[in-house]
Amino acid sequence: MKNDGKIVCLALDLYFKGNSFHKIKDTLEQFYNIRVEHSTIIRWVQKYVQIAKEFVDGLKPNLSGIYHVDEMMIHIKKDKTERGHYAWLWNLSDHDTRFLLASRVSQRREVQDARVVFQEGKKLMQRRAMAVVHDGLQSYNEAFDKEFFTLRGPRTENIRSVGQRHEGLNQRIERLHGEIRDREIVMRGLDRDETAQIIADGMRIHHNFIRPHMSLDGKTPAQIAGLDLQLEGIRWKVLIEKACRERQSTRTSGEEDSIKR
Repeated sequence: MKNDGKIVCLALDLYFKGNSFHKIKDTLEQFYNIRVEHSTIIRWVQKYVQIAKEFVDGLKPNLSGIYHVDEMMIHIKKDKTERGHYAWLWNLSDHDTRFLLASRVSQRREVQDARVVFQEGKKLMQRRAMAVVHDGLQSYNEAFDKEFFTLRGPRTENIRSVGQRHEGLNQRIERLHGEIRDREIVMRGLDRDETAQIIADGMRIHHNFIRPHMSLDGKTPAQIAGLDLQLEGIRWKVLIEKACRERQSTRTSGEEDSIKR
């Protein structure tokens, strides 16, 4: 990159803490005398979130087996092929570690959308889920039957957190959505759903690996889930460096295998 890696990672950190691209542009100009267009900052976020995502999605967290899923409406710019300025953000989170297994953006709230969230989450589950907790939306019930139901034991329990009997069972994922709601404004004005998905992935990475949680004694969900990557100092920078080294190692290994064949 033309700019110092610290500056690029500062922009990422500020963005996922809830600052808009225009505010970050102003901060860089005021404090560092660096003039960049907000579109450049968008490209930084898109590029490095995808690099980090490739790396972290290959890691296997140690999870509790009890998962919470919920969806929230988010405000983004209208896509050319869809109606309206709103989309749905689906999140699947582990009960004990607060680790986010999946964050998906969709235009609708149908069974297939819920199935995609479960399918993404299952890639990180090292054993069969013990329970999935949701708010009773019918899409979850049907998606659960297709993705988790089995006649063999142990079966995954489908817990509908509705009414007074189950009041509060899904509070953890609802608190997560409160956290995201505080940052939702930075997603407005995005040019299409694909960009919104990159931002959702970045929020997931920030939540899991970058941001210490007071409820976890100042640790990140990744650390609680046994994925301590030793992200000391500028955490985004260290994570991206690890991701780049892993990408290079994978490419080298693939080239060697190709030569052998």
